[in-house]
Amino acid sequence: MGRYLIKQPDGRLAIYSDGVDAWLQQDLTADEYVAYRIAQAAKEAERDARLRATEVLAADYGIEMSFAEANATAKAHGHEVLPGPLDEKLYAEMMMERKGGY
Repeated sequence: MGRYLIKQPDGRLAIYSDGVDAWLQQDLTADEYVAYRIAQAAKEAERDARLRATEVLAADYGIEMSFAEANATAKAHGHEVLPGPLDEKLYAEMMMERKGGY
């Protein structure tokens, strides 16, 4: 299923969806089409961000990386460390790798 941008006979733009087999928008100028796409992208980004934030807040642990792991990685690369736990073992391993040893 897709959405198609189609040039109307009068030179304006229309958006057709084969998912619902209907026109979604019609009589758009190029600028109106751009504004429409920006608004759609913003809605999708907000939905995705809210879903992701809800997933992470509901978990008892970091989904990709724990807070302590992120702090250790930041410290190992010389960046800011936030108040809270730091994975000392991971930090030591990363520092050993940087020095070329094990």
